[in-house]
Amino acid sequence: MFLRIKRSHTQTKKRDHLVAQEISSPHRINEILRSIFSKQATLVATIPGDSSRYSTTLLDLFPDQRRLALDELKPAEGHANFLRSKELELSCSIDGLLINFRTELKEKGEVEGITFYRVLFPTTITYLQRRQHPRVTVPGSAGFHACHENSQRHFNGYVHDISASGIAVFLDGVHTIKEGERLIGCTAQLPLVGTITFDLEACYIFHDPMRNIVKVGGSFIEVDRETERKLEKLIKHLQGEEGGG
Repeated sequence: MFLRIKRSHTQTKKRDHLVAQEISSPHRINEILRSIFSKQATLVATIPGDSSRYSTTLLDLFPDQRRLALDELKPAEGHANFLRSKELELSCSIDGLLINFRTELKEKGEVEGITFYRVLFPTTITYLQRRQHPRVTVPGSAGFHACHENSQRHFNGYVHDISASGIAVFLDGVHTIKEGERLIGCTAQLPLVGTITFDLEACYIFHDPMRNIVKVGGSFIEVDRETERKLEKLIKHLQGEEGGG
């Protein structure tokens, strides 16, 4: 996710954009569900054909069995309706992400008088992020280079997408970058505007060991006015292309 850009001059407040992304990677889905479980987040539950909203919590995960354990729906009428429908849509908000997924009932269980459900592990999860600046995909192979602030290790890769406040890049090889860490002396070779330089705070990390790459999404740290102008020019141009203009 991208945080707001830090600037020394006055910035006009802009309306947030809701950006949807669908996750189908089992590893990433497991990470998101683990986060919901560890934070004991309340899940809002809806049932097809039922306009009411119910609540539940995630009791446990069984990724090897492709199952989740959910607490009994509250209020009580949700329990009876779910047993009839056997379908459920769940949503919650964590760390600025609005998370949504669907599941199906496999069996009802009871332990010491407490009812729970075993449901299917979701195959996809959709989440919405609130961003002040929309992102655009950068075409071609826009090269990227950076240095890790702590380890001084250097990274190479290419730019996937960019906004006025942040960037997402793919790095070659498997890395141990963590959220909140900084990449310094970054350079990106962008179409139309050429090279920009900046420091970056990592906000989102996704490892894909099958492809031997890692995707890092982050926010710019105190970019100068020349870089801002280049970003504005590039984003306006790419938005025109995406819109068919």
